[in-house]
Amino acid sequence: MFLMQKYKLPWNERYRIDPDTGCWNWLMSLSHGAAQLHAVVDGERKTIRAYRFAWEQVNGPIPPGVQIRHDCDNAACVNPDHLRLGTQLDNVRDMDKRKRANRGYTSKSQLTSSQVRDIRFRLEVLGDTLISVARDFEMSRMQIRRIRDRQAWARID
Repeated sequence: MFLMQKYKLPWNERYRIDPDTGCWNWLMSLSHGAAQLHAVVDGERKTIRAYRFAWEQVNGPIPPGVQIRHDCDNAACVNPDHLRLGTQLDNVRDMDKRKRANRGYTSKSQLTSSQVRDIRFRLEVLGDTLISVARDFEMSRMQIRRIRDRQAWARID
């Protein structure tokens, strides 16, 4: 169980509720989009995921080897009603089922979502060739084809 340090802000002032989704979006520190906070764990000050803290406040300790999954697919959400326990495999299955897996995307990617849409528009609507699009984006023809066929960047419409 985590013990939160004494803060100037109460817990309910650390997030903002999105009226459309019901997400409690964390306003404090984020790491790669995920809510985090500083807490004392076993007598040591550590940075932890805020959604884990939220889960434990409502449901008790998280068993070893178990992860917190977000039904809302929003890692910044700390709403306990959006959180579920599960395994890494459950999480991967959720991502695949919801088409949220990062196929074709990494933090080192040279493309933005907008550029992926532009590539597909040029190929599918304007009829540009793979070679011309690949040249303009300084990418291989094979990679442009994978984007067109949604083998890469499948999560982008």
